[in-house]
Amino acid sequence: MINATPYSREVYKNAMVVYETPYIFSPIHRAWAFWVGTVQGFSNKIGSWRGSCDRSKESKLNYNKKAGFNASLSQRLDLTQIECKDAVELILRHDCDDAFFYIDPPYVGTNQGHYGGYTQEHFDALLDVLTCIKGKFLLSSYPNTILDEYRLLNGWYSSDKDMVLSASKTSNKRKTEALTANYMI
Repeated sequence: MINATPYSREVYKNAMVVYETPYIFSPIHRAWAFWVGTVQGFSNKIGSWRGSCDRSKESKLNYNKKAGFNASLSQRLDLTQIECKDAVELILRHDCDDAFFYIDPPYVGTNQGHYGGYTQEHFDALLDVLTCIKGKFLLSSYPNTILDEYRLLNGWYSSDKDMVLSASKTSNKRKTEALTANYMI
């Protein structure tokens, strides 16, 4: 299905029908709709089709995404467990010496969209749990005063990167991405 999918606003609209009414469609059709929504969505987000004045740009991107969607991608995930539950609960349940947690919570103090409601208290609870885990973690967030305190207190590795906030070429909006880990990257 993916190989037969052109880069098209109409295809995107059809995929959104599948995505928004999943109970009518098979798991394969739902997976296809999710793929189309993220690959063809503006800034790789479901909800708005990404068009371009440069006609070849988006088509090339679509082609490259199709080419990368192969058996080796599937094999990379063979020994991976992906969950969508409360992070603190999952970390406590799955922590062990060889565990690795990539943590990308909603960013405190920002428009969190459909993740709305994540507070500083939630972030603090996450940081508390990260101080005592056996495994490794890499946390992605925005700068945060409490995070700075935890970094110093626990000797965590940190790397703050100045990033462009928008996918638009004309935007000058920037934000600092704060990466924190309990190991040297």
